[in-house]
Amino acid sequence: MRIAFDGRYITDHYPGVGRYAYNLVKALADGWPQHSFLVLAPTAGNSRYVLEALAVLPNVTLTTVGGPHGQWKAARAVNRWHADVLHRPHFGLALLARCPAVVTLHDLTPLAVPETMPSLLARSVFRTLVQLSARGSAVITGSQAAADELLRLPIQARELTVVPHGVEARFQPPSRQQTAALADQLGLRQPYFLHMGTNKPHKNIANLVAAWEQLPEVLRRRYSLVFGGTPDVRYPTAAALAAQYGVSESVHELGAIAEADLPALYGGASGFIFPSLAEGFGLPVLEAMACGCPVACSNVSSLPEVSGEAALLFDPYNASAIARSLLLLAEKPELRSTLRQAGLEHAARYTWQTAATATLAVYQRAIQPRQEV
Repeated sequence: MRIAFDGRYITDHYPGVGRYAYNLVKALADGWPQHSFLVLAPTAGNSRYVLEALAVLPNVTLTTVGGPHGQWKAARAVNRWHADVLHRPHFGLALLARCPAVVTLHDLTPLAVPETMPSLLARSVFRTLVQLSARGSAVITGSQAAADELLRLPIQARELTVVPHGVEARFQPPSRQQTAALADQLGLRQPYFLHMGTNKPHKNIANLVAAWEQLPEVLRRRYSLVFGGTPDVRYPTAAALAAQYGVSESVHELGAIAEADLPALYGGASGFIFPSLAEGFGLPVLEAMACGCPVACSNVSSLPEVSGEAALLFDPYNASAIARSLLLLAEKPELRSTLRQAGLEHAARYTWQTAATATLAVYQRAIQPRQEV
């Protein structure tokens, strides 16, 4: 099979989609050397993944075609290569490719949390693009919760398949030396609770900081609340919110985190707190678990599905509920130990090899009518 994969989203501008796309195509090419892969590469900045490493594989051809909106050059490359199937890992205008299409639709966050896209016109365009992306294509999404949202939209897809994401093997419990060294490097005050992600409205960090303010002062003197991830300048940062609530002394905003430092940052935390209002999958939850970090997360969207029985769940709309979860993690070491072990076992079930196997089956079904003609 000749599989074209649109890797133009593997850039710093698409952190979640880029992580999904890179790890999936790498697992596919590694696991199935009998298939050939054409990976469309971006020209935009990418500081996390070395796309050239894919080209070392004998069954991978890497071709640079520009950004996600440069449709003509990308379509021409796919057609000249005579691809059997094209996989687009994000919604958008369809390429004019002469082969069956598979598209991954991750979530409908702008519709679930309109504050992330305040313009009614922009949300209308988003809805239309998602529906156009799905029409006639085989659609993959990461969770049943996301699939249910897409069906309610509705979409006219050829088929809709839930394929959970995987966790990279590098996410493992770090040594104490590694966590201590990173804390020194970043100037972290230990022990700490961790949140990873942006400050976009659906990440709900305002309620997390409000919850932090509700905790006893003695606990805030003992613990710090750490935020990692590149902030969006359009929205209040964790530092600004902390100043507003008068808790700046115990809130530490790190900004962008190097990929190599993530396991030690997760593994060094007393708990990972994820109060998101909408997630298509919520991969940071599993990454934290894989690093041996106890997790407390929202009880909405895909997060109960993804976290299983291995996380402490709370109502993300209720700051007091978030505060109670923080208090439990802070004061009950036996609970942290139980969650840590449950999380390690749960995260181990999610691999990119498993995701690649299920995705390959979608490709095979997508081209079946073409093979029968």
